[in-house]
Amino acid sequence: MNIFFIEPDASPQNLTVNATSSTTINCSWDGIEKTKQNGKILGYKVFYKATEGYRNNTDEQMEKVSDGGSYRTVLKNLDKYVKYEVRILAYTRAGDGTNSSKETAWTFEDSELFIL
Repeated sequence: MNIFFIEPDASPQNLTVNATSSTTINCSWDGIEKTKQNGKILGYKVFYKATEGYRNNTDEQMEKVSDGGSYRTVLKNLDKYVKYEVRILAYTRAGDGTNSSKETAWTFEDSELFIL
């Protein structure tokens, strides 16, 4: 008997990205429907890249979420007041699934509080 493994047929849906500070972005998404998972989802790969601001067009980075039942992560240690492009995919034992659509968010700009 041969057992074949294939990667997911769909991407995570409803990716939402929101800056929560000058150096962090919260990411959340919905999982893949069961019929398109093609096995157990082992986790997710969240790819992000600065596209505008202080560090535009940097190399893409990846944050791995190694829990297939988790649908959120926080991207940390980002640059201040920079636009980031984020996409996500699910993976199984067989490999990576398809990329989600890209979403963007600007990290906050630090501001100083002046007391008069």
